[in-house]
Amino acid sequence: MRHFVFTFCLLCLSITAVAQMSHEEAVVRNTYAKLSYAVDIETAYRAALTEPNITPTDLAKVVAQQGLRFKLSGFTVGNLSDVLDSNFRVRFPQYDDGQEVIHTTVQTENFGEGKTTASMETLAVKWGPGATLTGAGELSEYSVEKMIPILQSELGVSPLLRYCSFNVTASFAGRSRTYQAAFFFGEHGQVAPLDPIVGGDGNHLEYFSLHPVFPSVFLQTTVGANPAVRSFLTANQRSGPSCKSGDACCDAKTLQCGVFSADLEGRHP
Repeated sequence: MRHFVFTFCLLCLSITAVAQMSHEEAVVRNTYAKLSYAVDIETAYRAALTEPNITPTDLAKVVAQQGLRFKLSGFTVGNLSDVLDSNFRVRFPQYDDGQEVIHTTVQTENFGEGKTTASMETLAVKWGPGATLTGAGELSEYSVEKMIPILQSELGVSPLLRYCSFNVTASFAGRSRTYQAAFFFGEHGQVAPLDPIVGGDGNHLEYFSLHPVFPSVFLQTTVGANPAVRSFLTANQRSGPSCKSGDACCDAKTLQCGVFSADLEGRHP
């Protein structure tokens, strides 16, 4: 009985934590989860093409070794109108420290097989030099109020009304960086991420906050019949009221994504 009560209390705490997650935090977490999953899909696809006889165990190892993983914490959510007098670079730090950043490139994978053609968009990543911030000295003195018009112009969302700042640890290829990032939100919920380490190169955090991560090539062609690929997809399948067909289904708390289980049914080539 004591064990049951303890388990029940843990479940209640977990449900309460999810219920207390703000909309902005949920958006941030889902976006980073999808970014990570887009890398996994690209890795699995390339590994299956390179080695058609790869085993499920070896494919899982490759995906784990080449994965882009995130840890997110320290969320602060509020209205920009409440922090207008704050120094922008103190409240929303940027980095021009000469260290390498993670470059991201959207990959459009096309596959044709008989009468079946499919494509999917994934993500390739690598470490590389970061961009040098121009006018950093002058911008360091700007208040949030003075920076908002610049942000609206550069991020393409106007007006910006709310913010969500947080800590990120991004890990890839045995290396990691810990830093602060922020998402800004428009009046209709538009998302404008500001991540100086992973969000550059066309800001693919914004891209994958809007676009689905859907491994249709796997599901619609014989690549998906590869036992290792089927094992990878099946092991990561998910379901739930928040899932929708044609997009990855993600757990905002754990930052784990998978194929919507309903999409796996009856989709063998």
